[in-house]
Amino acid sequence: DVSVKVGDTAAVKKPLPAAALGVISDKDSRPLRWHTPNPLEQLTFWHVFPLISRGHVRRLEPEDLCRLPEMESELLANAFDRDWAAEKAKNPEKPSLVKACLVGSRPTFLFTAVLYIIAQATLFSGPLLLRQIVEA
Repeated sequence: DVSVKVGDTAAVKKPLPAAALGVISDKDSRPLRWHTPNPLEQLTFWHVFPLISRGHVRRLEPEDLCRLPEMESELLANAFDRDWAAEKAKNPEKPSLVKACLVGSRPTFLFTAVLYIIAQATLFSGPLLLRQIVEA
């Protein structure tokens, strides 16, 4: 806050924007634009560097985050409605909400499961490999 005196009146406090204080540049105060990263950017996460650097300089606000089209609530609601209708058609007397939710998330869960299995295999095999190296 900056105090401004007007004559003999009491000080009036006005908050200054962060860009005016020199904390961030005007370039950093503009919203980020999301683009589809190329394979090299996906491998190195270079496409999120502007967001990380902005978060390093100041606290991130919801306006700083990019809007992802696949995460729009209307699209997600339509997908859920489709999966729920399919579950009700398959089991009309007792449809399962859990099954309806899992149907739409199956690719994400499968990919996560594969990564989890790889991570657990490397955690398990590390000590075994170390023992083989020490015994050799």
